[in-house]
Amino acid sequence: MKKLISNILIFALMSLSLCLLSSCSDESVEEEMGFEAESDFFQYDEIEWVFGRFDVGSDGTVYAENTVKEYVENEGNITVYRGVAAYSLDGELTEKYDLGDYFMSTVAYCNRKLYLTGGKDGSYNCLVFSIDLDTKEITELYETDLSTSDGYPLCSLISNDSLYFIVFDPVSAAEVCPYESNTFQYSGLAVYCYDIKTGELKKLNIDFPAVIGGTYDGGICIYAADEKGTYFTFGENSEKIYSDMGNIRSFAVVSSKNDYVFSGISSVNHTLNKAVIGESGCSELRPDVMCSYNGIKYKSGYTFYVNTYNVNDPNYTPVLYRMKNSAYAVENKTIRAVSPTFAYDEPFGCGYKMNLTKLTDEEFALKVLSQSPDYDICVLSTRLNMSENIRDKGTFYPLNEVEDVEEYLDKCFPSVKEAALSEDGEIWMLPIELDVDVLMYNEVLCEKYGIEFGKDMSFEQLIENAEKAAKSEKSNCYALQGYLLNTNMLLQFMRAGSSFDTDEFRSFAEFSKERANYITEEYPFANLFMSQDDFFEDKENHLFTFSSFQTTSEMQLIPISDPTGIRACPLPSVTEDKRSVGSCLFISVNPTSDNLDSVLGYISALAEYLTDNNPNILFSENKFGDIPYINDLYEIYANSSVSFNVSYELYRQDYENYLAGEVTLDECIKEADRKLAAYFNE
Repeated sequence: MKKLISNILIFALMSLSLCLLSSCSDESVEEEMGFEAESDFFQYDEIEWVFGRFDVGSDGTVYAENTVKEYVENEGNITVYRGVAAYSLDGELTEKYDLGDYFMSTVAYCNRKLYLTGGKDGSYNCLVFSIDLDTKEITELYETDLSTSDGYPLCSLISNDSLYFIVFDPVSAAEVCPYESNTFQYSGLAVYCYDIKTGELKKLNIDFPAVIGGTYDGGICIYAADEKGTYFTFGENSEKIYSDMGNIRSFAVVSSKNDYVFSGISSVNHTLNKAVIGESGCSELRPDVMCSYNGIKYKSGYTFYVNTYNVNDPNYTPVLYRMKNSAYAVENKTIRAVSPTFAYDEPFGCGYKMNLTKLTDEEFALKVLSQSPDYDICVLSTRLNMSENIRDKGTFYPLNEVEDVEEYLDKCFPSVKEAALSEDGEIWMLPIELDVDVLMYNEVLCEKYGIEFGKDMSFEQLIENAEKAAKSEKSNCYALQGYLLNTNMLLQFMRAGSSFDTDEFRSFAEFSKERANYITEEYPFANLFMSQDDFFEDKENHLFTFSSFQTTSEMQLIPISDPTGIRACPLPSVTEDKRSVGSCLFISVNPTSDNLDSVLGYISALAEYLTDNNPNILFSENKFGDIPYINDLYEIYANSSVSFNVSYELYRQDYENYLAGEVTLDECIKEADRKLAAYFNE
């Protein structure tokens, strides 16, 4: 009897197991099989053309577009091979699948089949078709009524025996999204679901979807918007979890805790990030990353992503990478960072979870100088006058004992290291960026028009150069912003002392009013809005441009890929101090933080990261090559000083009143000096 009962129980357990297995989607079962790669980070060098057209099988095999154009010599004809290729964990090409007359826009793997969206020669509607990986047979599954003239599906995934894809939909596009912001705009997309078993296609009832992503267990997650804001949801009738993440291009949910890896286009930094749905803050996992739609997939602890971004190479070809999440994401108590809106850049997060809050100058000063315990680090620039107060008032945690910090400072320019030390030798901040105003010019073209630049150029000579450019046939091919140029000159005077009552300032102001007056517009400062990018895109025809502190040294290095003919020189000195005025973006730690373990760990990680991967001109050693343009920049940066200045807004209006003819120069100087005296006496 006991043996019979035992056999019945065993049979029942086996039956239950079989039922459970059959009720799961095939993809979920395969996901449990998993795989383990040899390296934490891997680049797929063999994949030449991928963008977001790829997916990952349960064993880690990558299936990516393999479209090759072959040009026939002497005939001008182009032969196009359309296909999908399979790549192993070590990046080796293992198989090719010919698409014939079909072409793909997305691909999704499930159960030894690839499900694709795209089109076919001679067809004007978007198609759904499949490839059997064993027989290589192509089966056309569904011809939609979505016209290819409106665009093809942007991303797709398999969940519960259905293929989901998101595509531009004219009907949806006609509806007005009730939520718009500086970081989110609805693009007229809709989510469609093709049922693999029944062959039916339906449009999901989702408010204003932006993108879809897969989940760790084979599900689907949708990022969308309604009148309340942007939200995540796991299906048509699922809960909406509101989270303002701006314009997300691609993402994948990687855990049962709703952790997700994503790439967006709203942050200052282009990074691959990890966050938790519905929570603030995120962890930046990899720098210099921008993914297109369908550019992120997750399998067995690894994120596969296609990076379409390279700041120094506009012709960069997208590359597929694999990253082990646990090797890059730090499990830490969220680091609370604050920054004034004045800071134009942000430090890389090095895998630590952080939440950055932008504050007004007044809010920032009150929080930092009062040593409020509700923040951990502050990020700001020495251009903000209160930065010096942090050092002088001792409202910082010294970093002398933090690993890698001193070694990092030893590599920096001496002026940067000096700025990071207090009078007592304490390291009060970690500098992460040095920015200096420079002039960039086309050497050959300027010589042709009699325009001469050099490191000893005076302010008068600079204006004469601008006047020559304004009278030439290249009058629309240069930029010299009067407001920013004068800002640099005023900062030079403030570095020299706390009064404008000097012969140097009087001479400068009188010349500016007569020949470089940006207030009355009697000046040769043409093309005020020609950006540095505009200059480099057509550098053969542009004379020169002014690169202000708002343009980081990382951006100034953009032409390193093709610096031919471009040179750089410092702005003129208008005081006895001939060094260029530099501003430094830095991090300072709150001494009253209750999260010092995480914070100091992050500071150490950032110092180590920047030592090996600094994209800016900050170190004494030139690592960018012996190139005239780069050598110019290094000489300028090496001969700069990190200046802590009183906000120029304190006295700016008095100077501009003089330029406008509303007050005399004596009245201007008297009023500006009165304000400075009152400020310094506080």
